[in-house]
Amino acid sequence: MKLSKVRWKSLWLRMGGNSNHGTVFDLIVSSYTEPHRFYHNDKHISDCLDAFDSTAKFSESPDALEASIWFHDIVYDIQAADNEEKSAEMAEALLKDGGISPALCHDIHNLILYTKIKNEPDDTDSKLLKDIDLSIFGKPEKEYDQSVVSR
Repeated sequence: MKLSKVRWKSLWLRMGGNSNHGTVFDLIVSSYTEPHRFYHNDKHISDCLDAFDSTAKFSESPDALEASIWFHDIVYDIQAADNEEKSAEMAEALLKDGGISPALCHDIHNLILYTKIKNEPDDTDSKLLKDIDLSIFGKPEKEYDQSVVSR
């Protein structure tokens, strides 16, 4: 499934972003379609957004949660141990440059950090994000294999 520019623009504008949404969207797409990506790719983000759609009603800050999904794997180096930290930093920088409030940028940054396996979530949105990110493990075996094993 392709990432939706319309969906991204809607989120961007709800968060108070400027006209920079297209440039940021293009960067998101180019990052998630890098050839070295095995699983942390545009399909993973689309799947996470689908899972978000069915759980958004439980979120304390749905826009922050959705934005964190878009950015949580934007930096992915298979050799690195700090992908989450770099993804959070990139998200915060891009969002601030786009006119998003510093408080919302900070919240999104912190949510992304909770996707690191060893970090234990302590609030509703970080728990939702972690569940959404790991939801592939609850899929039927055939779907899991198509997403993770057979690439």
